[in-house]
Amino acid sequence: MPHALAGAVKVSRFDHSCMKFFIAVIFVLISAHAFCQDKYYHQGSYWVRYYNQSKISERTVIHFHLDERRLVNPSRQFQLFTHLHVNYKAKPWLEIGIGGNFNWTNSAINRSLRVPEWRPWQEANLTKDISSTWQFQFRYRLDERFIHNNNKIELENGYHFYLRHRFRIQFARILKSWEGGKSLSLRLSDEIMFNTGNVPHSFDQNRVFASLEHRFNNHWSVETGYLNLFQPRNDDGYYDRHIIRVTVHHRVDYRRSTE
Repeated sequence: MPHALAGAVKVSRFDHSCMKFFIAVIFVLISAHAFCQDKYYHQGSYWVRYYNQSKISERTVIHFHLDERRLVNPSRQFQLFTHLHVNYKAKPWLEIGIGGNFNWTNSAINRSLRVPEWRPWQEANLTKDISSTWQFQFRYRLDERFIHNNNKIELENGYHFYLRHRFRIQFARILKSWEGGKSLSLRLSDEIMFNTGNVPHSFDQNRVFASLEHRFNNHWSVETGYLNLFQPRNDDGYYDRHIIRVTVHHRVDYRRSTE
């Protein structure tokens, strides 16, 4: 068999193996949900995000997100998130980050109650090209969560603190590219989160996500995807949230102004 053809067959088999692995992970998660005997509370939601990435050096990027999360029925704001963090590329395959969020969550019982949270965090991202078309990414993030004490009716003094550990695997692929920086990309990911500390549940949530990102040029793109969020309730049962997430990506390269 010619070397080029052998390489193509090898890549094709590798792609197929990656996809089978990801499908198997999703199947296990869905099966676990299906056979669980607890109550399910289904919710529809949509998240709209603005995501700015400002490159200030060859290895350093400042990230800023503004994230509006709303419920479909009843139609109202559920959460508002602001994110600010700095990522540094320590190696071609390793990126580390530090940052924080400020957000509030609207109470389902008292509509006038907004529960603030401060959340510093750190993360490490590993990236590897596993074939000529697929890229594998693994991210570990540690959240230090400070949630304002409340009784679901009003805020109380002080904050409740605990840690959350987040593990995400993601596969990414450019489906098509054009001149001028235009491209269409696919992302498939699964993220599971666990709590440690004084919390009612060690398991926090699981997120399965699939999206398409249309990149218009080197600065702007729009990503649209479906997110399934599975999370225990504080009292009983689980939330099974079906979410449409739309993100406007804005990339700015400030290195040019210094050249």
